[in-house]
Amino acid sequence: MNEEIINKLDEITNIIESDKEIKEYKELKEELLNNQELLDKINRLKQMDKYDNNYLDLKKEILSNKVFERFTYLEKELFYDIKDINNKLQTLTEKRGCNWK
Repeated sequence: MNEEIINKLDEITNIIESDKEIKEYKELKEELLNNQELLDKINRLKQMDKYDNNYLDLKKEILSNKVFERFTYLEKELFYDIKDINNKLQTLTEKRGCNWK
């Protein structure tokens, strides 16, 4: 059973690494990390009071960035894909939850 799980994990890893959305996600992440103007806005937003009118304006400005918008969309999609993979792995191993022992 362990060998089967290892083989399946290798298959999953290969599929993930070759997936066009994963590649796009990585490219967008790199682009966002290199966008100092956007990073400054995000940092300013973190420091602001959430009830300030300027907070809402700045948040709208950040969320309207097309790169940021696509990145967050892909991030959510990937989150649910990973959740599905974890559920399937739990079924294969017949274990529930994390086991750090």
